[in-house]
Amino acid sequence: MSALLFFDIDGTLITLDKRHTFPESAKRALLKAKENGHKIIINTGRVKTAIDKHLLEFGFDGLVCGCGTYIEYEGKELFHNRLSRNECIEYAH
Repeated sequence: MSALLFFDIDGTLITLDKRHTFPESAKRALLKAKENGHKIIINTGRVKTAIDKHLLEFGFDGLVCGCGTYIEYEGKELFHNRLSRNECIEYAH
């Protein structure tokens, strides 16, 4: 049985130290999950443009970004909700 597997970035896929690396062990585990038929998805509060390029190029099957305001699966945008300037200001406080 395959599953959708969701991964946060900071402290999960990328180390929290000053180097902010994407460990080889994480890459191997993700590739093994894909080999086993699972879909791997980034789930982050970051907006897509704030995701490290090497993560986007890794081959994730989908993205859930900006606290759910942007959803992409297999290269297709499924959902995108833009917040107004006033909403952004309100949520920042």
